[in-house]
Amino acid sequence: MDAPGGEAGGPLIALDGIGVTLGSSPILADVSLSVDPGERLAIVGHNGAGKSTLLDVMLGLRPIDAGTLSVLDQAPPAKGVGFVPQEPGASLLPWYTMRRNIVLPLLARGDSGSACDRALAEVQGRLDPERTLDLDARPENLSGGQRQLGALMRALIAEPRLLLCDEPFSALDPGARARMRERLRSACEAPGGPALVLVTHDIEDMLSLVDRVVVLSGRPATIAHSIDSGGASARADIERALAS
Repeated sequence: MDAPGGEAGGPLIALDGIGVTLGSSPILADVSLSVDPGERLAIVGHNGAGKSTLLDVMLGLRPIDAGTLSVLDQAPPAKGVGFVPQEPGASLLPWYTMRRNIVLPLLARGDSGSACDRALAEVQGRLDPERTLDLDARPENLSGGQRQLGALMRALIAEPRLLLCDEPFSALDPGARARMRERLRSACEAPGGPALVLVTHDIEDMLSLVDRVVVLSGRPATIAHSIDSGGASARADIERALAS
């Protein structure tokens, strides 16, 4: 991978006392969080709790009013971060085929056509081995689930060190969601795979895909709970935290 990152063994994301205000409304207050190499983290909370805002802070799309942050040892926006938005139509270019959309990060850094073809075959083999995605179709002619698959492939094709996802499976039916969850986990666990920060409302995502769940709560929101998703009481702990 050619993207820079944090020092070996250091956190890929380090947030300390982050505060964000939109207009006159405080959204986040005193949010401190770190994500280590190889870690998979879910950010959860009620609608409007500030989950997507926190992702925007990590991406450098939202300024902070308080605190400090570092992403891959840089001030965001940081090179080496992949992102899957909640609505992939917002990021896929409608005048390009899905093939072109997916390889855009490689074309932007100057990779050859043959290198793009090899990388596309690799990421498709990981996420869509049945070749269900029509690479020659334009986004408008595909379902929401197919667009989400293409957006996830594009986010991974350049081998980021860190992958940020905002409800990346929301348009998938339960069976497809379960398959994609396992394939994303395998991609993250592969040698050189990215750390993951996932915004989700689905408790199965939390239990099977990530190592740790942080729950945002309050107004302005802060981190109210941090739960080991592999613990024996994880499901009950998460359900209780979300109900509080």
